[in-house]
Amino acid sequence: MMAHQRAAADKLQGLRVGALFQDPGTGKTRTAIELAARRQHRVRRVVWLCPVAAKETIRQEILKHTTFGAADIHVFSDRTRPGRVPEAYWYVVGMESLSSSDRVTLALSGLIDDATLVVADESDMLRTPHARRTLRATMLAAPAWGRLILTGTPVPEGVHNLFAQMRFLDSRILGYRSWTAFSLDHVDWSEKFKGQIERIRDQDVLASRIGPYTYQVTREECLDLPAQLWDPVFLDLTGEQDEAYGQARWDLLDGVPDEELTSAHIYRLFTALQEIASGFYNRRDSKTGAVEHLTFRHRRLEALRYALGRVPAGEKVIVWVKFHHSLREVQGLLDELGGAALHHGQMTVRARDAALAAWRDPAGPRFLLGTPGTGGRALTLNEARYAAFYQRGFSYTENYQAELRNHRIGQRSAVTYLDVRAVCGIEDRIAAAYDRKSSVSAQFRREVGRVNDLQAVRSRLGDLFVRRVA
Repeated sequence: MMAHQRAAADKLQGLRVGALFQDPGTGKTRTAIELAARRQHRVRRVVWLCPVAAKETIRQEILKHTTFGAADIHVFSDRTRPGRVPEAYWYVVGMESLSSSDRVTLALSGLIDDATLVVADESDMLRTPHARRTLRATMLAAPAWGRLILTGTPVPEGVHNLFAQMRFLDSRILGYRSWTAFSLDHVDWSEKFKGQIERIRDQDVLASRIGPYTYQVTREECLDLPAQLWDPVFLDLTGEQDEAYGQARWDLLDGVPDEELTSAHIYRLFTALQEIASGFYNRRDSKTGAVEHLTFRHRRLEALRYALGRVPAGEKVIVWVKFHHSLREVQGLLDELGGAALHHGQMTVRARDAALAAWRDPAGPRFLLGTPGTGGRALTLNEARYAAFYQRGFSYTENYQAELRNHRIGQRSAVTYLDVRAVCGIEDRIAAAYDRKSSVSAQFRREVGRVNDLQAVRSRLGDLFVRRVA
């Protein structure tokens, strides 16, 4: 173990609940395994909740860092049934299943008792207080002897994200059992955008309450990693895209009454503009709700080809794509350049694991083509020194996590990120928000928080349509 991992385990060893808020790539999993191993005298089993994409990684890490064998680990699958869960010490469960699977929930309910340690890996996935996943995880873990959460991004949207994660550990840490009670004492709500948080009050009080149960460390404090380099490739929109961009302005801004210009509507505008910048537009008829899928000639694929041409021959490359529409186009290009293994949410877990294994083979496909929403967490992809972003998402956390898949413990070479970026208002805004370590929507809310009327908000949105060229 590294020094910061030992320090974390030592601090939390005497506690039945605790939080590891270590930056991505600093070895949270290793620390959590150590804490679980130190509690073998007290618990009979460990239930490890994690992103579905990480289940096999967690299994491999347990085998690597403990004396347990394969028979001691049960990874939940579509064959796991309530009342017929195999006997094991470690149970690895996809956290997303709690949202959608009554079968998994029932199987867990018969498993967790006062001799169980429950680990919530990437616990910011439990940050939404009323989400089914959050409520089920909190309810299921309540009888456990101990609970541990770990994430490198505990507050992706703000300090309020800590409420549900701390409630999962123990509601007495913050002193609130309900989101309503917490928000009454600590949340100032926006007057412009219903449901949007303006400010969290008394953050120092909240920090003092969680401090005794938390170990936090940054990458800079504990690791000496190689450099990160960013290499953007810019492209101009085609005439067809320019026309569609203007049409979207009427569809989703100029033609929209003030009372309908909500934060959700603004998010739809942002999404539509990035779709157009990527060569397509899922245009929704405002009257009938019917969706028309439009495609346009674009230069994005050629920009990616140019970017990948800068990579030394034979180097493994990760290519991140936001939109599933773009996967087919990009896959065709990558097949020309050396072959691609796919890793996205429309594949089964087994197929994704097989694709990763094939890509990691030196003789396997050169490119790993994936979506950050599926592969951007909990995976170590240090085989690649290069990662290309065909599109960036709106979430800072998602972009940051995806970048760190191949910049973590074990990486010995500088990592280069190739950013394909259209010269247009929405992609300028995405880049600016990321530079400020903010999501696109949060950055926009901060801007409009300084103005007092909807015409000023419309003016700010109008900046998205200012024409520039690469």
